[in-house]
Amino acid sequence: MFGLDLDYLLFSFGLMLTFYVCGHKISRGYSTLIVDKNNHCVETLNFVSRHKYWTWAIPCFILFVLYFGLRYGRGNDYIHYMYVYKYDLEKSQLVFTSFNTFLKSFAVPPYGIFIFYAIPFILCALIFLRTYSKYAASLFPLFIVAFTAIEEYTIRQGLSFSFVFIFLYYLFQTKGLFKRKNIPLYVMMGLSFFLAYSIHSANAIVMIFMVLIFVLLKKPIPLKLSIPLFLFFTYFVSSITNLSFLENIIEFVGGQDEKFGQYVDRADDWFYGQNAYRETYSRNIFVKQIENLSNCALIYFGYRALTFEKNDCRLISVYNIYVVGAILMQGFINYEALNRVFRFLYAFWCFPFAFYIFHSKKMKITKSTYFLAAPLLFWFYDFGKLLFFRNGNTLFLWDVF
Repeated sequence: MFGLDLDYLLFSFGLMLTFYVCGHKISRGYSTLIVDKNNHCVETLNFVSRHKYWTWAIPCFILFVLYFGLRYGRGNDYIHYMYVYKYDLEKSQLVFTSFNTFLKSFAVPPYGIFIFYAIPFILCALIFLRTYSKYAASLFPLFIVAFTAIEEYTIRQGLSFSFVFIFLYYLFQTKGLFKRKNIPLYVMMGLSFFLAYSIHSANAIVMIFMVLIFVLLKKPIPLKLSIPLFLFFTYFVSSITNLSFLENIIEFVGGQDEKFGQYVDRADDWFYGQNAYRETYSRNIFVKQIENLSNCALIYFGYRALTFEKNDCRLISVYNIYVVGAILMQGFINYEALNRVFRFLYAFWCFPFAFYIFHSKKMKITKSTYFLAAPLLFWFYDFGKLLFFRNGNTLFLWDVF
């Protein structure tokens, strides 16, 4: 169970160190805030030049592509997607199939496709992360902790999520609805939506959630609402072992989304039947309580960190995306179909964590504050398991060829 693969560990720590060092260099720039006349939204002008940003982002890009692209067998569906590529098994997803056909025209072998799946993911992520350059010293390494499992275990949905980053990048630049100046942004959002949907259609649900959060929640979700809702979903909703009461909603969503519709066609296995509630996603009771404390702590400290910002809608939105993701993820974690949707919202925990680290010196430091912040260390728990408890699943291409 416990494994020590030296080249895997060195490569993993090298990746983290690169993201930390480069993020630290990037964050040496500074930002200023421009408040609109209604004081509702703020535009962040980041004075880290584009040249400086990409000078330090390129090493992150290269290491990320090599680390995830040259892996072998890591991720439940790794071998499956080699067969998908080889035998065209996912023909219904237009862009995904076309991309694979394009790679085949250059005689890319099945084990080589993961390099080309990693490229758009990290490139689009870095474009999006540039908006948050001020926080890069902590955000860059935390991004690796938050998204490593997604990149390894949700291969096609992870590739699709590349364009969700671009979708958000343009969404966060819009100012008000139905304004003419937003038209170019809407065009880019529409293109990004199409690309993401045509690679893995379930991400359409993710993007709809993000739009609703951005449009409807102009302030950070109040702690008096977020933490009680989180606890309610964690301790009550998560204990519900049959979702038949949601049948009409589930069938409606399935009718709008092809990928999700495949789950709805087998609803007895995924939502209503005896096997729908999967205990394999449950943690032991001790670890679960620590996880709950870590979420409550991050919701609280992330909220406090935003009080040092002046209504920057981009910061508020990523915080709210995490909070909504945490509530829904913990409520429906044992249902795989819903788990696969909400985990992408949940992964945005790295943003409020980075905001907290950046502003922690401004907060009153007391013994109780240290005590409340201690559970935040739990966010490294799953990443630690990926490093040390992989059951030998730590190979790279050079280990097998």
